[in-house]
Amino acid sequence: METTKNTTEETVVTEEIVQKKLNEMLDPAEEFVVSLSISPANDIVVVLDSLSSITIERCSAISKGIEAALDRDKEDFSIEVGSASLSDPFRNEHQFAKHQGDPIVVLFSDGTKRNGILLNSDQESFVLQYEEMIPSPDGRHSKRRYEQRECRILYSETKSVKYNFD
Repeated sequence: METTKNTTEETVVTEEIVQKKLNEMLDPAEEFVVSLSISPANDIVVVLDSLSSITIERCSAISKGIEAALDRDKEDFSIEVGSASLSDPFRNEHQFAKHQGDPIVVLFSDGTKRNGILLNSDQESFVLQYEEMIPSPDGRHSKRRYEQRECRILYSETKSVKYNFD
């Protein structure tokens, strides 16, 4: 992550200014903002992702671009720009689109988990392909079999969704 500290007196940093600069600098077909936050102390934290990858050089260039858009004489701020980690939960629909075909772990709001393959996604939901155990007719474990199932899951039904490394 690239961090820049600037010390002055007045506070005028807004999310709108930072978001506008990000929109100017990012390639909308490839790059996207995962999260943007600004603390009361004007600590700006930007997490980016892309359909391919975000390099440290790209994060540095974006950090410098944001800094140039802010008035050094009127504002006290720090900027941290970094890339999303595979171990972090997915935060927006672009990340779901990026990981189509990948293994994921879904933690539902009720605390249950399900592993599977992310098949596709839209603005409200995603489709998970998973294996379900079908009990044998006689109840013996040696006759277990699994069937492929698919289910559409609303984002609102999940607590978190992560890439599955297993």
